[in-house]
Amino acid sequence: MLLSAKDSELMAATVAGSLPTIGKMNPSAADALAPSLAVWGLAESELPQAGAFFEDLRDASVLLHPAARTKLFTGIMPRAVLDSLALTDHETDPTAGDLTKPLGAALELLASVDETLFQSVANGIDTLIPVRLRANSGVSTPLTSITVPSFPLSSFFSRNALRHLAPAALTQKDSVAVLAENLLHESVHQRVNLTIIERSVMKDGFSSVTSAKIEIPWRKTAAEARNRYWELDRCLHAFAVYVGVFPFRAAIANHPQMHEDTKDAFGRSISQAEKSMRFLGSALMARRDQFGPDGQVLIEELQAANPFAA
Repeated sequence: MLLSAKDSELMAATVAGSLPTIGKMNPSAADALAPSLAVWGLAESELPQAGAFFEDLRDASVLLHPAARTKLFTGIMPRAVLDSLALTDHETDPTAGDLTKPLGAALELLASVDETLFQSVANGIDTLIPVRLRANSGVSTPLTSITVPSFPLSSFFSRNALRHLAPAALTQKDSVAVLAENLLHESVHQRVNLTIIERSVMKDGFSSVTSAKIEIPWRKTAAEARNRYWELDRCLHAFAVYVGVFPFRAAIANHPQMHEDTKDAFGRSISQAEKSMRFLGSALMARRDQFGPDGQVLIEELQAANPFAA
């Protein structure tokens, strides 16, 4: 599925990888953000095992690209750590060694489309941790990919990341392009997390627990209230991801060397995202005064890069 002339114009008007206020990751940030065992809420008896895992995190990893810091974790993450990160239905996937080549190819594809997109992942994700559903978890589908703020510089993903484009586009076969977008998706979350830490994005005293909520039109039928009403920081994250991945989506939807199944999925993902991007941009612009000064600037810059802004 190729983009319409209108969508192609929108793509041309969008700055590739545009998140102008969000800073790049750097080696010093990795040290500063190294997660403390205390934040995981582990029992004292679990701390030695968790501490040993953290020490092994770099040793049990495979570098994925010579120009990137990103590595694939090939070890086993203690269940106590996964549970503390609310990943209770998942376990590390010991069979994921075969994903090294697809992950390297995904990084190479990002670089070929736009160096800025490649750098977003190469500098933003230190470690990729493959997961799968635990036996008898009672859950039918594993997560696609996720970034947990209390475990910075690392992102979790399953083999679903080879076929699923958020929110609801799927390919029939594994796709390096889909995997590349999911890496880019998580790198944007990493960059937003870092920006919130480093700058006055949210107002002093802001808490997700007490945050004002925004009703999300496309989630009205969700079973849980937390998925029908999103906190301000959750809306900001979602909007930043939509804007951050759009240039890659547009490029792949028109890519002459991509399989039609892949191009069709990316075209559908753009169509699915249009209403969400228009709504989130307008909703955040209307609530700019509820953010800190840097957050207000970030929202304005993201909206300026939003191809579907009113």
